[in-house]
Amino acid sequence: MASQTLAKCGQTLRFILRLDRVWLPVWLVGCLVLALATLQLFPGFAQTEEELTVFGEMLKNPAVVAMCGPAYGDGITFGIMYTQMMLVWTACLVGIMNVLLVLRHSRRDEEEGRTELIRSLPVGKASSLTALLVVATASNLVIALVTAAGLTAQGVEGVDLAGSLVYGAALGGVGLVFAGLAMLFAQLASTTRGAMAFSLGALLVFYLMRAAGDMGGDAEVLSYLSPLGLALRSFPYFDNNWLVVLALVAVAAALVVLSYVLSVRRDQGAGVLPQRRGRSRAGRLLNGQVGLYARQLRWVVLAWATGVLFCGAGYGSVFNDMESFYNSNPMIQALMGATGTDSYSMMMSVISTLMTIVACIAVVPVVTCVLHLRAEEGKGRLELVLSRKQSRVAALVGSIGIALFVAVLMQLVAAVGTWAAATLAMGYDAIGIDVFLITCINHLPALLLFAGLAAALYGIAPRLTPLVWVLLVYSFMMIYLGGFLDVPQWAMDLAPFSLLARYPAEEFELVPFVGLLLGFVVLSAVGVVCFRRRDLR
Repeated sequence: MASQTLAKCGQTLRFILRLDRVWLPVWLVGCLVLALATLQLFPGFAQTEEELTVFGEMLKNPAVVAMCGPAYGDGITFGIMYTQMMLVWTACLVGIMNVLLVLRHSRRDEEEGRTELIRSLPVGKASSLTALLVVATASNLVIALVTAAGLTAQGVEGVDLAGSLVYGAALGGVGLVFAGLAMLFAQLASTTRGAMAFSLGALLVFYLMRAAGDMGGDAEVLSYLSPLGLALRSFPYFDNNWLVVLALVAVAAALVVLSYVLSVRRDQGAGVLPQRRGRSRAGRLLNGQVGLYARQLRWVVLAWATGVLFCGAGYGSVFNDMESFYNSNPMIQALMGATGTDSYSMMMSVISTLMTIVACIAVVPVVTCVLHLRAEEGKGRLELVLSRKQSRVAALVGSIGIALFVAVLMQLVAAVGTWAAATLAMGYDAIGIDVFLITCINHLPALLLFAGLAAALYGIAPRLTPLVWVLLVYSFMMIYLGGFLDVPQWAMDLAPFSLLARYPAEEFELVPFVGLLLGFVVLSAVGVVCFRRRDLR
């Protein structure tokens, strides 16, 4: 019986590896670069025992804890320093890789009919899911082992083999948890978009749970309920707690077992969660393409708006201790941008950097609104719509218009959320909401440039659209690490956000603001013209 259920599992495994012979290695290299590339920089931040002690006090600041994780250990070492600053962000990237890998070969294949075609052959019911589980497990094992070996080989003081093994295993454990979550959501949701929204939404919720729990007090239990917070409790280079890694693996195993159970109890092509029955007659908004696309994207936009609101509120909640946070170490001043010595200038520098990070997160739903057409084209639905008296130009221009609306909405939500939380944390309205609003408006052209680039790449060749996400990751790295990595200015300027003035730390500059807006218009026009001329897939 088991042999029938897993029939042709080996061939399915080789098929997945062949399909991902480029995609998977690129993701693995990206995760490993983030995990290993910056370790050598940390000894330069604290070259004496006194500087190391000061750095340790900086890591206890609430703002650092909310962004990265809690300080731990009897004393600060470069290994502990590196873990606190880098583990959470690397784990987030590993989690995203696993979500995309699983959904690419589960719900997406099922939604587009490939799974049904494969199952028409003598292939076992569990073969596809089992082969995918093998690939995901092997990928996370590679990340764990190569990370451990790479960190140890660099020979940094305080970074030993035992701690590096726990560090790498924690990354792999988080990856397995998100692979299991994606498998579960692939069974629950009936569409790839729904499963993706659930999975990435869970990642954002877990990050916010970790940020709240790491602040201590009664909320600390939230960190133990988050795989990101739990991974930090492995305490690499101090306790080297393998029980946490085993707990992550156990959670992942439970999620996988539940996914298997649900996969055999649901119908092919359907999800466990029932789809809501629509109205018998469509509303007036569905008479046009823009209304149709807006309705399809409404839950995605709402979910991301909620996430951006809570993310902004999470950063705003630590403004009550922001001056000591800024003054605690030159590394933080390099990260945030040292533009003055008075408390007001310091606060403005911190606002500029934190709001830019939130803007990077807001890019995701903006680009998703544009690339929504790519998914519709791949499933053949766009061809059905355009076979009637509908315009290609209207289809892409409408999607760009929705992206423009979403960009404005996300920035407004980010400004209000951050201002409200900062006001509550400080006990009074020390920073007017106009500062946050203008800061978010200043970032708006960068968000739109990503939308324009997505439109241009989609119009030229849909296979090139992943380059948008590559640029977004690069931009985030320049914002988060570029300040103290001594990155050349030309490399910083490749990130759209770096071209704008760092308002409110600097005076607002109209030229780059208008220049990025013009870039958005030009790229959008290129996308529309090329889309009008090329063949649909």
